[in-house]
Amino acid sequence: MGADEQTSGLLRMIGGARYGIGMQIPTFAGNDGGVSDSVAGLLQSGRFGEVWPHAVMSPRSEEGTFGSSLDSLELIPSSAIAADGTLAAFALGLRRSVEKSPSVGLISSALVAVDELRRRSTSDDPDEMFFRSFAEMSLLRSAGYLENAASAAVAVLGRIAAMDPQLQVQLAPAIERALLQAASVQVASANLIQAEHTLTLLGWQRDPMRRQRSIELGAFIRAMRGEIDTATQLIAPLERDWRGEKSPSTLGRVARVAIHLEHGDVRSARAEMRAFEVDLPAADEWPWALTVAARVHIATDAATGVEELNRLLGAFGGQPSTKRLRRVMLSAVADLSLAAGDVQRATQLTVERDPGDHALRLTAARIGLITNSRDAIPDLRDLVATDDLWPRLRAQGFLLLAVHLHRSNQLESAQGALRRAVAITQGLGIRLIHALVPRSELEAIVQGTDIRLPTNVNRANPLEDTLVAVSLTPRERTLLGRLAGGDSLREIADAEFVVLATVKSQVRSMYRKIGAKSRHDAVEIAYRRGILP
Repeated sequence: MGADEQTSGLLRMIGGARYGIGMQIPTFAGNDGGVSDSVAGLLQSGRFGEVWPHAVMSPRSEEGTFGSSLDSLELIPSSAIAADGTLAAFALGLRRSVEKSPSVGLISSALVAVDELRRRSTSDDPDEMFFRSFAEMSLLRSAGYLENAASAAVAVLGRIAAMDPQLQVQLAPAIERALLQAASVQVASANLIQAEHTLTLLGWQRDPMRRQRSIELGAFIRAMRGEIDTATQLIAPLERDWRGEKSPSTLGRVARVAIHLEHGDVRSARAEMRAFEVDLPAADEWPWALTVAARVHIATDAATGVEELNRLLGAFGGQPSTKRLRRVMLSAVADLSLAAGDVQRATQLTVERDPGDHALRLTAARIGLITNSRDAIPDLRDLVATDDLWPRLRAQGFLLLAVHLHRSNQLESAQGALRRAVAITQGLGIRLIHALVPRSELEAIVQGTDIRLPTNVNRANPLEDTLVAVSLTPRERTLLGRLAGGDSLREIADAEFVVLATVKSQVRSMYRKIGAKSRHDAVEIAYRRGILP
């Protein structure tokens, strides 16, 4: 097949005259002009198979730059359409790596290329079908269409699974790259369970750069799931490299922030965040970084954190590319708002949610602790039974369910839910320092049982005081003040023109919320936490 035949409509449209492939490549090839010119010539003449060797000579080989953009060309497909698609994906990958966010021209080019790929896709050859799907996933990722790219990633996995073993061996280098990119797309679109499955298919990577990337993806997934000990073990071998010339990717840095935070090293977590904040706008994973940043601020200064997060959101100038990831980020912002005492904003952020918005449903349940909503119990029971719920979120769901049940005077059921939460944390080594559930109420539930709260579950909870103080009704606050003043329950009933039984019921409710066992207990807690001035 000649060069003119291979460089057909798609290639000329994406990589040729319109966007000047020869003009773009030298920017990415470092200072070696000879390599740049050679690569440009090979691409423009259609000699795809000879391109990859030049990539390893490039001094730049980090994620998103010249070397990684050429990754997919190590094993070029034989058919014209699949070759065109791969090269178009490469050309737009180069453009995307220097754009803070996908430009209108890049998005238009990518969509035209995808449409052309689909229009010309008539062959059922497994080789061609794989490379077409691979190119489509890459093009959509470059355009920032992560939800569509995640769907294309599913197609790529299906193409690989349908191959016979001999073809899988033949295409092994390209398959490895496709799986790694598919996992990256799935993480960027908040499909962590699918990404974890994809990484298991990927296996051990011989190439150091791909191995680092796969380890970082695995560590990030574990950190988000709450399995901090496992995440720490995964990242440990990379730490020495990161102290040298290599540097972690955005996900690697986010994982490190989460690990520092859960280990109680807030100072290191903040320093790590600030070290790569300037690079975030150009990363697909920036919403994940803001999600973890919200946790850092919850652990330090929630009020300042709200302002800081608003500033960062303005700097990024857009919304996450997928609805799922947007919901995850909104949940973190809503939790931060709760920690800052802004219940109204937190409520507004959780209004538009559906059954698949697991993190937002948990946030709504936390708000229910403040507003005394009884609607949270059935929703939490449904949520903790969901198959694709992350272990960390499932444990948090059981903790919230336990508190809601306890407030509804269902002590035995509350203890059962708490046992489930503790079993999950112990079985998977999950840390829940920032589970955002009042620890005083958890301690009230375990009283008189053999349940032992792990020391790393809400030992220092920034929402403890906020939840308790805001959840008291105005009448309960008045009642607490009268108790502190020394009034008897009969005197309070007479002053409020209610029967004694009503006052006793209100006292029990107030004691339960603040974790008190007696009048003396309640008054001491109220002054210590600032509920009473």
